[in-house]
Amino acid sequence: MAKKLTRKTNVLKENVKLQKGFETFIKECEVKNLAEDTIKTYQRGWNFFLAFLSEKAEKEGVTIQYTSEMQREIPIEYILYIRKKNPQISDATVNNRLRSIRAVLYYFMENGYTEGFQISQVKERLEEKEIYTEEEQIKLLKRPDTKADFTEYRNWVMLVHLFSTGNRTKTMREIKIKNVYLSRRVIFLEKTKNNDSYEIPISSSYFPILKEYLDERLCQGAQEDDYLFCNQFGSQFTADGLRTSMYKYHKNRGVKKTSLHLIRHTFATTWIVSGGSPKKLQKALGQKSSVIVDKYVHMCANDLIDDFEEFTPIGKIKDNLYSKTKLSRARTR
Repeated sequence: MAKKLTRKTNVLKENVKLQKGFETFIKECEVKNLAEDTIKTYQRGWNFFLAFLSEKAEKEGVTIQYTSEMQREIPIEYILYIRKKNPQISDATVNNRLRSIRAVLYYFMENGYTEGFQISQVKERLEEKEIYTEEEQIKLLKRPDTKADFTEYRNWVMLVHLFSTGNRTKTMREIKIKNVYLSRRVIFLEKTKNNDSYEIPISSSYFPILKEYLDERLCQGAQEDDYLFCNQFGSQFTADGLRTSMYKYHKNRGVKKTSLHLIRHTFATTWIVSGGSPKKLQKALGQKSSVIVDKYVHMCANDLIDDFEEFTPIGKIKDNLYSKTKLSRARTR
């Protein structure tokens, strides 16, 4: 009789202190050349997790110092801790924080520091985000007056870029002049969130605007290695600097929404509602998995009514569904 295969239990190789284990995890992330922002996210998440463990020790009198002391119930307690700290927190944010710790704990398990167990994320309730309306987009994207200074002109071009590409602001801040290939009508995104470099096309509506802006930068003496969208001193924008500059631009244009990431949501939602391919959207957004794009498809379900009317089999034969004469049914015996 064939012997049933069983999975071997996780045998602890060694017992290390939590902080030491985390530092080893970070070193491996650096060896794997993970994005700097990803590593910073792990570090912020770890600090928040340590605060949870510290509070747990004060209340229960049990201090967790070693990786071997990690148990299945700790991530569950951590989720409750996150929600208690901020009752208004979204499920997506809870999962973002949990993902950071899950990556660390799974690393501990894989290396025999911690007993193996599964860490499940919370089920997210889909919340439809309010995107930029067409009226707001027109206000933001109206070309500045010829008397406008360079700052306003640059901010306008940056918004055209974001609405044309769906780029993350971090990705946009990393674009250099040498990454723009007007002859091939593409922009090479060298530094992205996932550290995956790829090209995006320059649309016909964006092309003349980008070409004009690029000519302006070169006339100012900009070099190939300079950043395409720079601050007023010609240096790379900081995240806060960009946020502040665009906040003022939005207010001056009479638009209350000031979230630059919301432009990315607007880009994705418009793509799906207009009948664009979800697979191509995934590529355009630089997403490794289809999870995020699937959410956009789900949230746009109310906008699919026209497709149901036009493309379904019943929609194509609707004129033949109803007969002018009364139908009779055959009797069954």
